[in-house]
Amino acid sequence: MRHPPISIPPKHIDTIHQYNRKIAAELNVVGLMNIQYAIQKDTVYILEANRGRAAPCRWCRRSATSRWRESPRKSCWQEALELGLGRKTFPHFGVKEAVFPFNMYHEVDPLLGPEMRSTGEVLGIAESFGLAFYKAQEAAGQHLPLEGTVLITVADRDKPAVVEVARRFAELGFRIRSTQGTRALLESQGIPTDLILKMREGRPISPTRSWTARST
Repeated sequence: MRHPPISIPPKHIDTIHQYNRKIAAELNVVGLMNIQYAIQKDTVYILEANRGRAAPCRWCRRSATSRWRESPRKSCWQEALELGLGRKTFPHFGVKEAVFPFNMYHEVDPLLGPEMRSTGEVLGIAESFGLAFYKAQEAAGQHLPLEGTVLITVADRDKPAVVEVARRFAELGFRIRSTQGTRALLESQGIPTDLILKMREGRPISPTRSWTARST
């Protein structure tokens, strides 16, 4: 979970704010409410709306680092009324990450299922989303590599967005491997990559052999 959002178009943000006001007025909400949204095919959908406090309310409060922290004896809705309701901007990003026990309990099945398996959560706050994400991962025990090889293979619809990501990895000194379609795109943009085959195309082969095969 991240706050504020970084990939939702402004028009959808405006729609969400309009829905928030209409739902609050229709339900006669006094205090806080929790609304879950989903966006599909350029349309905003409401999944559910609940009056009262919920886990996301506490998370947003911590992420915002507002005056809500300074008065623990006051309820959340009292603080919200005093601060004034409305659209606010924040000079930082917050990223929440779940903590799983797989590193401590090796016999725990890492496959996801319907039951919750997290043992806690952590929050990373920074002036940029990337640094906030890095802090959250470090706090959760998921140490991000600073060097090595990155596998990049994306569908055709996502190829335009992956070029800048691959370029940044290359600038950081990472070695890039990609499948044929993605590799052709990246190399056309001047980003060196090594070929790796998909399972249906054969066994993955070394960069030298793959380059020789393509050259001939």
